[in-house]
Amino acid sequence: MRLGRVFTIRQKINADYFEICDLELVSDFGFGASDFILDTRYSILDTCFLILLECPMQKQTDYLEAIKTKYPEQVIIAIAKDPSGRPNPITLGWAMTVSFEPPMWAIAIAGEHYTPSCIRHSKCFTIALPSADQKDAAMFFGSRSGRDLNKFAACPHHCATEPAKEIDSVLLCEAVANFECTLEKEYPAGDHIIFIGKVVSSTINTDPNRRLYTLGPGHKLGAVSAR
Repeated sequence: MRLGRVFTIRQKINADYFEICDLELVSDFGFGASDFILDTRYSILDTCFLILLECPMQKQTDYLEAIKTKYPEQVIIAIAKDPSGRPNPITLGWAMTVSFEPPMWAIAIAGEHYTPSCIRHSKCFTIALPSADQKDAAMFFGSRSGRDLNKFAACPHHCATEPAKEIDSVLLCEAVANFECTLEKEYPAGDHIIFIGKVVSSTINTDPNRRLYTLGPGHKLGAVSAR
């Protein structure tokens, strides 16, 4: 697709800059002038002319192909105690803050997992933002079921915990931050369940570290490098 700008140069300001008026955008696709940033650095005086531009395009594709562009994606570890009182961690990618007042988080968990029954039982859960150093533990928690396994005890990678301050759960000591949440509501969402939690206590690590993210398809975990 090619677009054009038609405009009139009113006055020469200096050797490289001109005041431009009468801007009109021409296109077979009906774009308006507000869709573009006006570039005034042209060198033809007292005339009206067309500048042809190349414009990026969108193409329709399969959902599974398009969704690969979402990375990097944040990683969280949700923790809720089961009926035996055992804290059960699960690694998730689908989580977000949904309210400032009161502070609230939403997490999405596949319905067949063990964690939904733990959250319903305990009426609360921890959201931990794991550090990049917790990559291996996060992978372990996300690839095992807690139905017949004590994930914290079985995890071959060090992952220290401490009791939560305001709810019946635990915090990850080495996480970047922990949010203690009471269960407010849950909603079905296709093959997942969305749990809404109100934050009643928050902690941050006294030794700051970079957060853990999923960097690409296939559970590629790591820190996001600044560029």
